Amino acid sequence: HVQIEGTGDKKNSVSLTQNSNNNGAPAIIMCKTRGTSVGATTIVQDDDYLGNIIFGGADGNDRQTYGAYIIARVNGTPGENDMPTELKFGTTADGAASPSDRLTISAAGAVKVNSRAIIGDDGDSTYGLNIVRGGNAGENGVYFNDKDGQTSYEFFTFRRQGTQIGHIRRDGTNDSINYSTSSDYRLKDG
Repeated sequence: HVQIEGTGDKKNSVSLTQNSNNNGAPAIIMCKTRGTSVGATTIVQDDDYLGNIIFGGADGNDRQTYGAYIIARVNGTPGENDMPTELKFGTTADGAASPSDRLTISAAGAVKVNSRAIIGDDGDSTYGLNIVRGGNAGENGVYFNDKDGQTSYEFFTFRRQGTQIGHIRRDGTNDSINYSTSSDYRLKDG
């Protein structure tokens, strides 16, 4: 167990390297204050970084190449026993020199994926959300539940350049599903 506290970037940063021929890795516990002395408890502010975990590797020349990070950042107004925080996860693409944000979990729990999400085995890479299931009895791909019973809950909304062009909605009057799209002559010919 190691606890380190300092008053500046050069005095409270830690670099840990584990040299072992296995999948083990070091662990870090961090805390941030806005104080300027050891033992300070000055409250942090919105957008302050609470800690960074940076994963690097030897690239054959040095150990300054970072492959991924996890960043904890204040995401709201902190107060006594109240520390709204988001987590950012970054990875480095092949050929890139540094990591980019790939996934963010907000203080409210919303998950933002910056590229695409895959649930199950990787499928067609042209889709932003790709859900692959085995098709066995009891396996369902997507589940929607209008838990509040709103009058017209939209399960799906389709937009083109910000303008709604269709939707799949629950009709609150008789609990049926409505499929709506913009007018199209092909739907009228029959």
